[in-house]
Formats: sequence, C-alpha cells, structure tokens
Amino acid sequence: MLKDIIKDRDIDFSSNRINVNQLGEYENHMGVIFGEQVSNYITEYGYLGYEFIEFYGINAAQGLDSDMVTTTKWLHSAFPQTKGLTAIEDQGDGDYYLADENDNIYRLLDSTGELTGTQLKFNDYVLERFKTVDGIE
Repeated sequence: MLKDIIKDRDIDFSSNRINVNQLGEYENHMGVIFGEQVSNYITEYGYLGYEFIEFYGINAAQGLDSDMVTTTKWLHSAFPQTKGLTAIEDQGDGDYYLADENDNIYRLLDSTGELTGTQLKFNDYVLERFKTVDGIE
C-alpha cells in the first residue's frame, strides 16, 4: 500500500540512496538495528517528504551526516531511554517519533522525556501521517 501511495502522489524521495550492504555500517554507527520496514524504506527511498511532512532518512551523499543518523545519535545522548531506537520524524516542538528493531513506533516528548508506544508499525505510521495531508485512504 505504501508503494502505491508514493507512486500515485507527488511524494519526494532521494535518488542517491545507500544499498542493503551498507545498512550494517549505519546500524553500527548509530547503535541500532533497523527493522525490515525501516531497512526497506532507507534502501528504496532514502527519505520521504510530502507537503509539510518530512521523515528522516539516509542518503549516500550525506552518509553519516544524514539527518536520521545525526538526530538518532543526538537523541541517544540526550535521552538515554531512546538507545536502540532510530529517529524517524520530528513533528515539531520536540515531538519525536522513533522505531525499534521490530518496526514498532514510539513517541518521545523532549519536554518531559516521556517515551510511549504508538501501537503502529513503521509503514502504518507513514501512511497515517500522509493521511493528515489530504485524507489518503
């Protein structure tokens, strides 16, 4: 379903992606394990942007300076409870969303440090966010 949504809409993604063989280097550097959905997202799209929504990603040109990498490392140092989680999005005002190795999505409020599960997997989270733009079904 996610592929169909991306194909049918003007959703931006990177043309300069890393390949599956490079994922381990990024996981080691970030101290995480990517779930299957997050791994596919990184290698197929690099990042996704649609209207006012932009998900963190990795692209080959920025490498270890990509926003997913730098934000994940910053969150791990500032909020130890996020260790092992990968930064996916900042919805603004310190409202962060992160994924675990099973693609489960968590919400971190940096004002309180509270980390809670959302009951969504990565692909479902992306679809839910895109629905906020134009009611994608």
